[in-house]
Amino acid sequence: MIECVSDKTRHCCKTEINGFLIQSDATKDKGGQENGVRPHDILATAYASCLNMSVRMACDKKQIPIDSVTSKVELVRQDSKTIFKYQIDFKNPLPENTKREILVMIENCPVRRTLSKPIEFQLSEDL
Repeated sequence: MIECVSDKTRHCCKTEINGFLIQSDATKDKGGQENGVRPHDILATAYASCLNMSVRMACDKKQIPIDSVTSKVELVRQDSKTIFKYQIDFKNPLPENTKREILVMIENCPVRRTLSKPIEFQLSEDL
């Protein structure tokens, strides 16, 4: 369970997860002070983090040495759908066929699987 608590600053809130603090806020045009990360950026971060970890796990499984991986995600919100554009950059170059194989392996990372299912929202009195 995640618990988010309002801060004294209008629209700003804080979430502590396992000792790590995330401060969220709205942009100035939405009435915030930009004193934290926008909630949609946290959503994109979840996917980028999952992609990054999944690439490294896939490389470990295939015994492919890698120094570093950078995952980039852009969240595009449209009226009829949401698009997660992503890019994976490997610090050390991989043969193209190996890179394709890794990219296929990560297509269903856990966050993507979660976001791809039908979603419900339920107000609960007992969390």
